[in-house]
Amino acid sequence: MNQKENLPPFPVSALPTAVADMCSAVSDNMQVPLELPCTVALGVLATCSQSKNIVQIGADYFEPLNLFTLAIADSGERKSPVFRILTAPVYAAQEDYIIIHADEISQSQLQREMLEEQLKEAKRKDRERAYELNRELFGFKPLAAPKLLLDDVTSQKLIDVLEEQGGNITIASAESGIFIDIRNQAMTSGAFDVYLKAYSGDMIDVKRIGRAGNSIKNPRLTMILTAQTNVAKDMITNKTFRDKGLPARFLYALCTSNLGNRRVDNHDIAASIKEEYESLIRRLLDNALDRESPACELTLSQSGRAAYHEYSREVEAKLGADGDFAHMTDWAAKLVGQMLRIAGIIAVCGEWTSIGADVIKRAAAIADWYAANADVLFSKSPKTPRARADESDAEYLMRKLYESGKDRITEREIERKTNGRANFDCRGTLLELEKNGLISLLEGQGRNGLSTVVILNGEINHDSNDSIG
Repeated sequence: MNQKENLPPFPVSALPTAVADMCSAVSDNMQVPLELPCTVALGVLATCSQSKNIVQIGADYFEPLNLFTLAIADSGERKSPVFRILTAPVYAAQEDYIIIHADEISQSQLQREMLEEQLKEAKRKDRERAYELNRELFGFKPLAAPKLLLDDVTSQKLIDVLEEQGGNITIASAESGIFIDIRNQAMTSGAFDVYLKAYSGDMIDVKRIGRAGNSIKNPRLTMILTAQTNVAKDMITNKTFRDKGLPARFLYALCTSNLGNRRVDNHDIAASIKEEYESLIRRLLDNALDRESPACELTLSQSGRAAYHEYSREVEAKLGADGDFAHMTDWAAKLVGQMLRIAGIIAVCGEWTSIGADVIKRAAAIADWYAANADVLFSKSPKTPRARADESDAEYLMRKLYESGKDRITEREIERKTNGRANFDCRGTLLELEKNGLISLLEGQGRNGLSTVVILNGEINHDSNDSIG
């Protein structure tokens, strides 16, 4: 991914001033590329903003403010120290809240336990009382100790914590093990779907055998991750991830390397800069953690709506077959929504409830920077051709071959994959593709004497004696 050296500089001035100053100071202090702290900080702001705010665009269209961010930098690039510095105020606010509200939290938990004990007793002695207690227990929402950031978590635990925390949580990790966990969970769609639904705000409703299930109406999951280049590439090229839309949800930062050019006499971060950043994070979290503070619907002003429409038209024009985003339509189709989320975060930091053209343009500058990074990443990743209503049999079969993710596939397997297409001549279409040089038919290369289709743009080992079944 050496094209990252040609990427434009991160538009740091588009961020809220306190955040921009802090990211610049962290970049200078740690001698890391500016895009690394900026991307981590954007995730931190999403963490602080996601629970109480949405951007309301129309009666039936809104965007939550949670984000999936992934800063890509290799070993030795000081990802972990940057993480610690920028997330420290979040952990501090969480700890202070728990200390201040310790009595309320413990009493709330005790009240729930007492209701449960009373219900057990009533079940044996008083059916009407049992019904009454069960209704009370069902509607009881204990005051849980806040858990704003998670590191290592399974999908089931994530669902439980989301429900406990009122539907809002952030996975923050400077290590890339989370992708291994997600990949393993992707084998079970229900386990994997929590990441997809909690990004989009779709209801999570999980039924369990033998114990209570989970019902989360408006989940909000932010992910603040860093990973090495090979891990990010594997995630983007993973067929299951790509088909389900996980890579399309991330904002990617391809961090340039400062190795070999780092200053050793680092300058400390000025106390005033650190205080301004910490003050902003604390203000946002005080509101997020306050159960009594109302939710806020951010709206677009007249100028903001005009700027939003202009940006939407620009992005839409790039999504066509010959557009700049044709190779990554899955990612780019979410770009306008990502821009609106960033705009909402900027507005929340500025304590504005109306989003004007200036905020839209700042958010668009940031979104466009991430689009440039995604362009580099996805241009190196195979994209499954999109289906068209008028596609020919040859186009249909080529799409099916690409979707298989294999460079070799038996004719029998192709027949299984295409048996839903009416009047489809599988053998005849294969011969047509071979005639046009798009595939090769290697007769008798598979078990049971089946023909093996070899896709020419795959990596094919013609000398292999392995049987293809």
